[in-house]
Amino acid sequence: MAIQKAISSGALDLISSEYLIAENNDRRDEVEKLSIQTFIYANSKDIVEFENFPELSKLADEVALTGIKPMDSKHVASAIVSHCDYFITTDDRILKYRSEKIKIVGPREFARGEGIEF
Repeated sequence: MAIQKAISSGALDLISSEYLIAENNDRRDEVEKLSIQTFIYANSKDIVEFENFPELSKLADEVALTGIKPMDSKHVASAIVSHCDYFITTDDRILKYRSEKIKIVGPREFARGEGIEF
């Protein structure tokens, strides 16, 4: 919640993607789905639309070749093409991915580096 509070306050920028929205729309829990959707639309500085980034699909395919699941590779590729500084995740497989194009970190590691207290 600390990172979400920093985003809500404007201390951090949230970049979302159409892939994130689509994945959220597949949730079965309607309350959770609505809560996440509301947060995304209220707090995203930008939403990556795949038709605006022709290189996104190729980059996602390259990321997937490292063993990251196809949808997760689209999330990572979206962060890269939108020039995000960080991709924050709790997914161990994604955390193992290394690229000079983006820093992939867990929430606690990110919060420590940014001076955010949990």
